[in-house]
Amino acid sequence: MADIDTSLISDYVDVIANCLQKDLHSAEILTLLEIMLKIYRKYPEKMNTAIPGLFVCLRNIDATVRENAYFILESIAMLHPEFFKDHTKDLNLALGGLNLDERIYACKIIKNIANKDPIIVVDSYESLSYLEKQPSFP
Repeated sequence: MADIDTSLISDYVDVIANCLQKDLHSAEILTLLEIMLKIYRKYPEKMNTAIPGLFVCLRNIDATVRENAYFILESIAMLHPEFFKDHTKDLNLALGGLNLDERIYACKIIKNIANKDPIIVVDSYESLSYLEKQPSFP
């Protein structure tokens, strides 16, 4: 459906995002992320409800899932940083995530948001400060 006419599914971003929060196999998640990306490319203004599901994917054990979720989150952050206004908790969870790339992705997303509207991510500064003070490992 997404390949034929994205407009037919563009109003279902929240449904697709909720599916991302289910216990799915990586291949199924990657298919959903591909659909989300197609919707984002044509209707970026409809991606507000996708953010929670994308953050769940950012915590996934599969690096490819994390990378694809990050790509969409970063794109949203650059175009619509205001969509992250109520997602400080998700950003802070990603900053403290188990995967190093998850933490790096969170820092980059925060940077993109802060470049446009620093007030949105002000509640993440304490977590960033804590990470900055942690010793780095060789």
